[in-house]
Amino acid sequence: MHKLGGRLGGFIAGVILSLSAGWAYAAPAPHSKQVIRWVMVDAPPFGHLNGEELTGFFPDMAKAICRQINTVCEFSVLPWSKAIDALQHGQADGMLGIAYAQERSWLRYSTPVVHTENSFFPLGCAKAPIYRYLPDLEGLQWTVGTQCPSDTYYDLQQLQQEISDMSIKRYPALIEAIFAVNNGDITAVYGSVDVIRGWEAQCHLPPLHDVGLHHPMLLYYAWNAKVMSSSQAATFNNAYQKLLRNGKIAEIAAHYHVTLAH
Repeated sequence: MHKLGGRLGGFIAGVILSLSAGWAYAAPAPHSKQVIRWVMVDAPPFGHLNGEELTGFFPDMAKAICRQINTVCEFSVLPWSKAIDALQHGQADGMLGIAYAQERSWLRYSTPVVHTENSFFPLGCAKAPIYRYLPDLEGLQWTVGTQCPSDTYYDLQQLQQEISDMSIKRYPALIEAIFAVNNGDITAVYGSVDVIRGWEAQCHLPPLHDVGLHHPMLLYYAWNAKVMSSSQAATFNNAYQKLLRNGKIAEIAAHYHVTLAH
């Protein structure tokens, strides 16, 4: 099978290198009431680092809110585990595009912001099947790749309990798993429909086949309750609600083809 290489191979190597090292969109400054320090992962269209330009729904949303309240937003794009670690240890005030997890009780979550759906994506073909129920995958002996650690990985672990012959292969970044499917190294990748389509667009890859087994996931922004005061969080949240009512948040979502949770 033809392996992806050349320009795309260089692209993925650069992405993995930057994610492994971590990248700061703005150098962290001493914390003050005029600065909100965000962490996030590279996951287009929710947030994507392209060279030195950070684009995507969540950073654009945060910047619009910060302008509304005369506050500076700083962004750090990090691998999942480093983003959570930075947030937990007070090196960031909040995280953008995070799913709710009961074990992260030290976070103060927003109301749901974005609705996305996780699904399985193998290589496509003219007669690629659509599956209606998760047990339909039983007996296929798929090797499924996903980003680990991540909320998507924990979601896939739960689904694995219903598919006894499915094995999981962990990758530091979802884009690695997408390339692994294209190279024939694994059967399928599991992840957000939005993010997989976003990476395909960024890397100019042929679309993988969505098998149709969508598992909903809501994304939030969340604060470290020990770092961000309740009054500061309330100011940001109130501005978010104002922009939600006047249509600005919907305008940003439409630009990135993101579905709002509201």
